[in-house]
Amino acid sequence: MKMKNILQVGDIAGIPQLLADRTGGKVVVFKEHSFGYSSPNQIVMDFKYEQPISGMLRFIGVFKLAIDYDIIHFHWGTLLPCKFDLLIWKKIGIKTYLHYRGSEIRGKKWKHSLSFAKTADKIFVSTPDLLQYADGAEWVPNPVDLQKISFVGSRKIKKTVRILHAPSIREKKGTGTIERAVESVQAKGYSIEFICLTGVCHDIILEEMRKADIIIDQIRPDIGSFGNISLEAMATGKPVLCTISEFNDRYYGVCPIVPIRTGTVEEIEEKIVKLIDNPELRETLGSLGREYVEKNHDVDKIVARLYA
Repeated sequence: MKMKNILQVGDIAGIPQLLADRTGGKVVVFKEHSFGYSSPNQIVMDFKYEQPISGMLRFIGVFKLAIDYDIIHFHWGTLLPCKFDLLIWKKIGIKTYLHYRGSEIRGKKWKHSLSFAKTADKIFVSTPDLLQYADGAEWVPNPVDLQKISFVGSRKIKKTVRILHAPSIREKKGTGTIERAVESVQAKGYSIEFICLTGVCHDIILEEMRKADIIIDQIRPDIGSFGNISLEAMATGKPVLCTISEFNDRYYGVCPIVPIRTGTVEEIEEKIVKLIDNPELRETLGSLGREYVEKNHDVDKIVARLYA
């Protein structure tokens, strides 16, 4: 099958860059990512103007590029208010894919239903819970570059356990609750080195992940889905704790993430202790995690689903 000519627009955790690299297209971002996500196929349109001027300049810039493409894949949002530009792309014969990524639509169904979103040729969401806010959307799991992330696995024998938590925004990832849970476990006599990384380059997070024994992703019962940190940790072969709702669980299948349901300090503490006390369990979950990502999140499989 000949790959269509695809222009990615947006910058969400390096995913548009990864898709551009795999499909041979370009990716347009509107500023350099603070965590260092980039691509040789990246075009930065960083206009130093306030809205609405910067918005119009972005639209004009993307329009000049888009005439050479079959598909524009928008990540997070489009370029004009109410997604009006979707009508323009359709009028000039360019297909559009609209990909919701999280808080831009979660709990805001009106932003989908009262816009021109349904004009898009395809609508995707990155986590199953977003389906309830976007009629007509399809859930496609986030991709992982398994060529970049090698399997390390979990070490059985270790006196001090390294726990890694890497929130993009502490207040939105339950970091305070996680810290209290770790402190409670330490107070019981467990030797833990807790690493909390915020606002650092993505490559540094991956390096620390390889050295960690346990990864704690976001603790958000109101969302109940795992993020890219969980996927990368599983690909590395590390056991992961993360909030997973029963709603999302129905879509994830047999996922080896240790689920947090209520997000209380006591629940997190209990799960941490269980993993520390059972190094064989950590090793097993690590191996199962790699298998899960290979089966469900390999970037080449995701590209085939998106652009078939």
